[in-house]
Amino acid sequence: MILRYVFKRILLMLLFIAGGNFLQAQILMQFIPIASGQSMLSELSYIQNSALFTNLDSSVLAVGYIPSRFGLTELATSELLFGRRLTNELVIATHISGLGNELYSEISGTLHASFKTTDALTFGGAVQLSRISFKNERADFAVQFHAGTLLQLSDKLTAGASLQNFTRAYYAGGEQTVQQQANFSIGIEALDNLFFDAGAKILLNKSSGISLAASYKRFKNFHFSLAALSNPRSAEFSFAIPNIYNFTISGTAHYHDLLGFSERISIAYYF
Repeated sequence: MILRYVFKRILLMLLFIAGGNFLQAQILMQFIPIASGQSMLSELSYIQNSALFTNLDSSVLAVGYIPSRFGLTELATSELLFGRRLTNELVIATHISGLGNELYSEISGTLHASFKTTDALTFGGAVQLSRISFKNERADFAVQFHAGTLLQLSDKLTAGASLQNFTRAYYAGGEQTVQQQANFSIGIEALDNLFFDAGAKILLNKSSGISLAASYKRFKNFHFSLAALSNPRSAEFSFAIPNIYNFTISGTAHYHDLLGFSERISIAYYF
């Protein structure tokens, strides 16, 4: 426990002292990505693959809050998502997230779009503007572009893929701050209301891991899911309570083998 606490404090020091030479905290601390989306319970997770916004049947306004990352309240993060279907083929969404404390602040705004070209194929894209600043240092900005796709192979089988930051944008610290991530997965509805996803998360030129997820949506007022990632070794439990007067409440508990627990709670309104 003492070693884990010391390691987390070193991580915090790296984030807050290294300036532009280190990765964005929000990118570094992502939850387990599932590009095909079958096991997802919250629209806030769609930002991992913009093509997933094609699943929106109505407009949505969602608010999320992460009270701590790995026990570090200094990394508490707030999120706001608005998504709207404009046509049968086109859906747009905006996502804003931010964290801040005495030493460090970070805010990102992203515009997403998904376009269904055929009944089976959907393409997604996003542009993200991020700002990071450290105490007594000049703020730094980066513009990133993301792409994704979703392929409906059958009524019960879906494949998804996404690539974050395909233009390799980086901060003033240099190319060592580049963060590129590719996600691939296939999702299946194995039984009525029982969904599975299997895929891979690849940090380009850094590491890769296998992801597995399952969700059960048999009960009208309670859904839950489990997910695991091999590298870094981590696991998640998520739940959703839908159909509360057009509201859905959801939450996620994330466990990292070395760093410990993170959690997120969110509420979404559909109109």
